[in-house]
Amino acid sequence: MNSLLRDLAGAVGEPHLLTDPAVLAGYTTDWTRRYHGTARCVVRPGSAAEVAEVVRCCARHAAALVPQGGNTGLVGGSVPAAGSYRGGPDGHGGQDGRDGGAVVLSATRLTALGPVDTLAAQVTAGAGVTIGQLRAHAARAGFEYGVRPRSAARSRPTPAACTGSGTAPPGHSCSAWRQCWRTAA
Repeated sequence: MNSLLRDLAGAVGEPHLLTDPAVLAGYTTDWTRRYHGTARCVVRPGSAAEVAEVVRCCARHAAALVPQGGNTGLVGGSVPAAGSYRGGPDGHGGQDGRDGGAVVLSATRLTALGPVDTLAAQVTAGAGVTIGQLRAHAARAGFEYGVRPRSAARSRPTPAACTGSGTAPPGHSCSAWRQCWRTAA
């Protein structure tokens, strides 16, 4: 294991550092199967502190970092580019001399859901929360999360808002992703 992988394993725990090529394939191909890239590894941090440490590790090793939610986008934005590892001191693939691709930061473990603020009609959701989970959480408080992509079981709210995917209720834009709407009584 090279020094980047050792540092990343120290940041997120070895079970959350994925390096098996068969497993990486699911993170380097988008949902449509049109976009393909390469990844040195996938890290699955479980907290904001672990995300910060992953970012520091990648900066220290000059490794490209690609954040990924559910990998359900239709434009390839969460897929690392082929050969996207920028290299280390020698400029040719880092300290171990290999061009292994980017580090993919998977948000799947960042699943904290705060309470629904009924006065502000909003909720704080972790980057790994699926739209399906968010909709169920909002519904328990009498609200509806308005974005409805077909892939709600895997899609994450933040990328959906950033790319304008999903379907907003009539009269609402997808950019209002932070808001929940009170359900009709």
